[in-house]
Amino acid sequence: MATPEEHWLHIIDRLSALGQKRATRVIYYLALIVVLGMALMPQAGEPGFPQADKVMHFLLFALLAMGGRLTHQRTPAPYLVAGLLCYGGVMELMQGMTSWRTASGGDLLADGLGILAGLAAARLRNTRGQKL
Repeated sequence: MATPEEHWLHIIDRLSALGQKRATRVIYYLALIVVLGMALMPQAGEPGFPQADKVMHFLLFALLAMGGRLTHQRTPAPYLVAGLLCYGGVMELMQGMTSWRTASGGDLLADGLGILAGLAAARLRNTRGQKL
């Protein structure tokens, strides 16, 4: 039986064999799945400060937007925004269907602001001549 380290090395080797572009997309889609799974889990205690959940949504969706721009460089930004907003909306609907989480329009607003911030950061980085 393989150790966890050997297991992860095997996964990394398999992703490397896919090629950088395809491996990046696979990692991005896995991140989307992990985020959705975590969003549907019961919360462990109270957040550290008021509105911590909104801050987490903002930061998470900023990173997802930057990752989306990295993996889908030819996709027009409005499509990326729409896709991530739909993803956030579905996440909120699914949370509302659980007995341990609630749907929140504020979370969806934080998602949207995070998406815009992430795309702005990606654009700023690209205009400075650095590839994202």
